[in-house]
Formats: sequence, C-alpha cells, structure tokens
Amino acid sequence: MRSLRRSHWVAFATAAVVLLVLALGGYLRGWDWTGFKGNTLWDWLHLLVLPVTLAFLPLWMQTRTRESRRWRAVLVVGVVAFAVVAVGGYWLGWAWTGFRDNTLWDWLELLVVPFVLPAVLAYLSTLPTEVDQPRERDQGRPRARARTEKRSLERTVAERSEQ
Repeated sequence: MRSLRRSHWVAFATAAVVLLVLALGGYLRGWDWTGFKGNTLWDWLHLLVLPVTLAFLPLWMQTRTRESRRWRAVLVVGVVAFAVVAVGGYWLGWAWTGFRDNTLWDWLELLVVPFVLPAVLAYLSTLPTEVDQPRERDQGRPRARARTEKRSLERTVAERSEQ
C-alpha cells in the first residue's frame, strides 16, 4: 500500500467522502436527485464489486507474496462480514440487504467475473513466458553471439594497434 502516491490517496479519500455525503444525503436527508433512496446493499454490490476488484487487482498482484498475511486477514474479515450479512439478509429478514429474493444464479452473475478474473490473472502471471524459457533452436545462439562479439572486439583492437 506504500506504493500509492500521496496524490492517489488524496483523490481516493476525496471521492470516498463525496460518495459518502451523497449517499447519506440520499438516504437520510431525502435528496431524491441522488437516486440513492430505496437502493439496497445488493444494488451497491452490483455497482461496486467489479470496479473495486479491478482497482485493487494491480496492488494485489504486486504485494500478494510479501503481504500475504495481510491479504489473508482481509480475506477472512471479508468472508466473515459477508456471512453475517447473508445470514441477516436471508434468515433474519434484513430488508436493507436486498438479498431475500436473490437466487444462486443472481450471486453467480454478480461474483463470477470479479473473482474469476483475478484468479485467472494470478495463474497466468505464474506461467513461464517464452522469454523465460528459450526454444530449443535458440539454445546455441548465446555461444554464437559471444563468438561474434569476441571476433568484433579482436578486429577493433587489431585496427587500433595498426594505427
């Protein structure tokens, strides 16, 4: 997280405060022009899951090995929070979640792309590239290149010694 510049944090914090003010105004003050009134957690998930995943994906890709404990903690907290909200939405009747009428298909539609995309990218980033594993026909090229460079250097030295 240290890799983000201060200006990025300021922009992120400003956007978060503006969104919070608009949401609170829409829900609590009745600002109908915001369009927030009547939206449930389900609506917010549809709006934010993919962009948030795409925003954090580069950070996760850069820090997943050295910050693995921190990422695991974030994952555990997220899973526990999700479980609490899901139980509340389905069995305790929390209407603000908007979960009550959603089926497994709805959940798959919401979550497959945002969570499969990072998994596929992480897998692809671990595969060796062509640069990492030269083809068999290229195996002899480093020696040939070294011989050519040696001959060129010998010619240059010989030409300078003749002058």
